[in-house]
Amino acid sequence: MQLGQLLLIQALAKKERTAEHNQPQGDRTPRLRSRKRGQEVRGAVSEALAELHRISELFARQGPDPVASNALANELSDEIAGRLRRHEDNLKAMCDDKARQVLATCISSLCRRAYR
Repeated sequence: MQLGQLLLIQALAKKERTAEHNQPQGDRTPRLRSRKRGQEVRGAVSEALAELHRISELFARQGPDPVASNALANELSDEIAGRLRRHEDNLKAMCDDKARQVLATCISSLCRRAYR
């Protein structure tokens, strides 16, 4: 998780604890507690959503980082090239084995015919 998310979660947990502690005795019936807790949760969620919306707008204005994008593209192209090279090497090894098997079968077949 990012630092901002952790701080937001901690702040919400602290609000919840203080709200439970500061409730008067008359509000301790389950129905009233449930209703007030629902209102608090809705308020906390709307605050969190507003904060996340504000942060996302900041990132949307800045756009992607060209240096990081180029570095990522180079890293991915190197990874893809390495995978293709390994795949080609595996295919070449399999084809060489098949060719040896075919040649061995042909030679043994010719030798059997020659010594009949």
